[in-house]
Amino acid sequence: MSTYEAGSALRKAGVVSGRDMTSEAAVAKLYYLFNVCDDADTIKQRMEEDIRGELTPEENE
Repeated sequence: MSTYEAGSALRKAGVVSGRDMTSEAAVAKLYYLFNVCDDADTIKQRMEEDIRGELTPEENE
């Protein structure tokens, strides 16, 4: 999200990148994380991490 100015503004506003995750996977992942986490910062961090193959691995991983 930091490549373009609009993405940088979104990141500063607190938007979490879903990269190539489908909206259905994002909703399911949020339901799961809300159930196991009670800290918003942890949920934000985990949303950007691959848990069960919902995100394509990045080149540098």
